[in-house]
Amino acid sequence: MKNVRNLKLIAMILTTIMASSTFVACGGSDDDEQDEWNSSNDNGDDSSSDPTYELVKKNISANVSYGDYSWNISIKSKLASVFPGKSITYGVESGYGDYQYYEHFKFNNYYIQKKDGNGNMTISYPIFVGNEYASEGLYWSSYKALKVKKANGEKLSSSEQDLWNDIVKYMNAKESKAKSTYCGRLYAQFDNKRYVYYTFGQKPSSGTNNGSGSSNNDGGTSGDSTGGSTSYEKPDIAFNDFTAYQTRLKVVYKIYNKDKAKVTSAKVYYGTSSNPTKSVSATVSGVLITANISGLKKGTTYYIKCVATGKGGTTTTGTTKVITNY
Repeated sequence: MKNVRNLKLIAMILTTIMASSTFVACGGSDDDEQDEWNSSNDNGDDSSSDPTYELVKKNISANVSYGDYSWNISIKSKLASVFPGKSITYGVESGYGDYQYYEHFKFNNYYIQKKDGNGNMTISYPIFVGNEYASEGLYWSSYKALKVKKANGEKLSSSEQDLWNDIVKYMNAKESKAKSTYCGRLYAQFDNKRYVYYTFGQKPSSGTNNGSGSSNNDGGTSGDSTGGSTSYEKPDIAFNDFTAYQTRLKVVYKIYNKDKAKVTSAKVYYGTSSNPTKSVSATVSGVLITANISGLKKGTTYYIKCVATGKGGTTTTGTTKVITNY
């Protein structure tokens, strides 16, 4: 059975559109990019005195949230106009407990990485990277490809559905550990120098300098309380999965801090506009929030979002687009 599943996975990888990712150890060389990066070019303690770095951090910003086994990254950059004629590469350094790997964003697949001509970029980046999670990273790529088929209203074949189920089960088993130890930072690179402008995830366990100089954001993760009398946290939730039918949808969200949030109730809002106003009550069971939405139109794109209330407060997710079957 294990060999059959592996063959299914390989076939899917070869026959579906998927991300092409290259993870290179920090301090190494990415031949495909002709990158001569040297770790001595990192932004260290003296970065604040670097006028170029000051210009970089004033002209680029980012926001990172988490969901669907991915860091969902949004970047706004004016660097092309600030440094005309420069070939600027954007990417991420990442690891678990330290920044061990880097990857340039290539924008090859629209459902993984997108950019316009005005410096706006969105990236879906896996929490599974490098040697620690080599297999999971491969599964993630196939998962995203299958997700596109589902979002487009295409019905998965029985073998694809089996693969989907296997992948989700496999990644669920590793997700919590990977997310709790992941550390990442975004960079812009030109003139053979990387300028780190945003960090997310967990702080590295060693004394690695984050090189940021800007606000450090946890990318939607919720760490343990480090003091004070607060007993509960606001729910840390994100879209997890959906099942489409012609006139109904089953949507599932995941709670990442179940024990600290103590979610007591939830609603899922839906509609055909980007600001959905209709809602249905959702069921909270363990780490999952599930809602069944009926009375929909077939072959129609709907926007959904979840509002969850716990003992630590209320959280509203961003909107996600889904489509009913034709």
